[in-house]
Amino acid sequence: MGWLINWGKSKLIPTQSITWLGIQWSTTDSSLSLAPENARNTLNIIRRCAFSRTLSRRQCESLFGSLNFAASALPLGRLKHRRLSREVNSHFPLHPRDLQRPVPASLSRLLKQWLSPGSLRTPVPWTHPTPTVIVATDASDVGWGLQSQLGHQACGGWSEESRLTHINYRELHIVKEWLLKFPTPRGTSIRFDMDNSTAVSCIKRQDVSESSRLDFLRKGLRRKFSQDSVALMLNALRPTSRKQYQSCWRRFQIFLSSADRPLSQDTVLSFLTWLSSTGNRAPATVISHVSALADPLWFGADIHLEGRALSLLSRGIRATSTPGPRNIPGWSLHKVLASVESLTQTQGEDERLMSSLFLLALASGFRASQLAALTRHPNFTSFGENDNYLTLAPSPTFLAKNERFDRLIAPLRVPALKGDHSHLPLCPVHATRAYIEHTKHLAPTHLFYNSRSHKPLKTRTISKLLCKVIEKAGPGNSPKAHSIRGMAASLAFLRSRSLTRVQELGGWTSI
Repeated sequence: MGWLINWGKSKLIPTQSITWLGIQWSTTDSSLSLAPENARNTLNIIRRCAFSRTLSRRQCESLFGSLNFAASALPLGRLKHRRLSREVNSHFPLHPRDLQRPVPASLSRLLKQWLSPGSLRTPVPWTHPTPTVIVATDASDVGWGLQSQLGHQACGGWSEESRLTHINYRELHIVKEWLLKFPTPRGTSIRFDMDNSTAVSCIKRQDVSESSRLDFLRKGLRRKFSQDSVALMLNALRPTSRKQYQSCWRRFQIFLSSADRPLSQDTVLSFLTWLSSTGNRAPATVISHVSALADPLWFGADIHLEGRALSLLSRGIRATSTPGPRNIPGWSLHKVLASVESLTQTQGEDERLMSSLFLLALASGFRASQLAALTRHPNFTSFGENDNYLTLAPSPTFLAKNERFDRLIAPLRVPALKGDHSHLPLCPVHATRAYIEHTKHLAPTHLFYNSRSHKPLKTRTISKLLCKVIEKAGPGNSPKAHSIRGMAASLAFLRSRSLTRVQELGGWTSI
């Protein structure tokens, strides 16, 4: 049938146990376990780390890679691996990765759990066994309840602190109550019937359920305002900001669970102190966590993150932090413009796209997300008489990172670069006009399209194309697309000599 058989990796004698990809698969009892050689190598790695006095972040990451692979073939492997990850992230900052740090006693205890006899050789079933006990559970804002086929029943209400937690957490709390109140023999297969798919998925994957910052904030707002007002309030943030704020919220939850402290302003300040010292975060990153935590804690838990204490803590973090290296672009604008000028003289669609994209990014100072939101509809992208200027406004459904519905950035007018009554080769208006004329058969919903698939360019693709233009002029510079925005602001200041004008064009509230 055209298949090529690898005789060296094949077994010609029928067997009920086979080793594949470092895992031993047994068909007699439908179980899998680590292969003997793989288990032996993993055990040596754990032993070296468990009995070491110092470790580096790089050594911990190497250990994580081995245990992450082994966790899928070990009983409760995912839970053990997650606990180990939290402990390492609490004591070993990301940078510097090769610095040797003392191993805390708590980390040594977690590592030694993997060294117990048979811990790396105990098989696990590759399919879920038939359940012998079925438990029905349910949770609401008022309380919780459970009932099993064995006649066990339990119910209860929520404490003031538990009522503020996410519904996923409360659903998993019922499972914990069942396991604590009604112990079952080892090896018993239990099925929990619940109407929360996230909690079910967490139990199956031995994962965690994390409270969403948005859900926590929504619940707090609904206590004080109408549902329609809350819906409008939650639209003030763009998806990118929501993702960043959720990352900060998740890190705060991990700190709460590891520190085992009540939710209070003192706990929040301790969290910020931990970020600055142990977490190895820059002062600006620490302050961004304050922005992410302020609203949900204020409306959801009546904790106000303002005042003299927070101000002094912020100043102390800035005073004690070591300033990092200045992020100065390593590429030459003159070389890049010379390369772009050669692109404008070609007729290919790829060259037209990259030249117009770079010139427009440099002339406007737009982020890649703003460039992706541009449309060629005349109401939002229009040319002046004789193409003397180009007016740009993103789609009305788009909000820039520094925009709000009550503070929108005005449409930007880009003037043309003209010589003797004709456009210069590096004129962004002429390059954009030429690109639109060359791709006039495409839909007016977007401005920039992929040259081959003719699909609208996404933010990440635009960033890659801008970096490609810079790298073509100077290979090995490792540029960032966002540096074009800084270059545009610098050129605007050198042209106008007015910080107020630059602030107005960029839509910033301060500089």
